[in-house]
Amino acid sequence: MRTENGARVGLAGPAQWATVRQVRLAALADTPDAFASTLDRELGLDETQWRERIARGPWFLAWREKQPVGLVHVR
Repeated sequence: MRTENGARVGLAGPAQWATVRQVRLAALADTPDAFASTLDRELGLDETQWRERIARGPWFLAWREKQPVGLVHVR
């Protein structure tokens, strides 16, 4: 799917855990009060925990070119 600003949005799977983590940590660092977690808490999660977390519910990554630019998790 493409948005009007040229971003592509797609469902992220457990294999994309490192990208989900990267974008999530950047968001927590940028706007710590906007999320139901903290940067310190999520820095402590390991690969297995990230993969399990992504497998439990849909996570969507937004991409512009080859760069991840956004993330949405549906609870």
